[in-house]
Amino acid sequence: MFVNYTGGYTNDLAVDSLGASIAPQQVDAWITADATLAYATEFRAPAGGFVKGLRASLTIQNLTDEDPPIVITSQSAFNGAYSHPYGRTFSAQLTASF
Repeated sequence: MFVNYTGGYTNDLAVDSLGASIAPQQVDAWITADATLAYATEFRAPAGGFVKGLRASLTIQNLTDEDPPIVITSQSAFNGAYSHPYGRTFSAQLTASF
């Protein structure tokens, strides 16, 4: 389990719906949690053949599916340097050792 924290900050590039500059806006902090479950095993010859070991893992990023804070600039509605718009993501990995 891993917890990610991005502190709040001031958006100095804030714009309105027409693209005109407005007063700086306060952006809220963003907290997400990631979880990884992994299993590894080693084989003894000859059962494993040329594979000496395997490791399998499943990772879930942004476990609670938290939306990033809204940061309206002329470029986008979120700050890609501090967050991403993907929501909860899953990944799986299988690694073999020889």
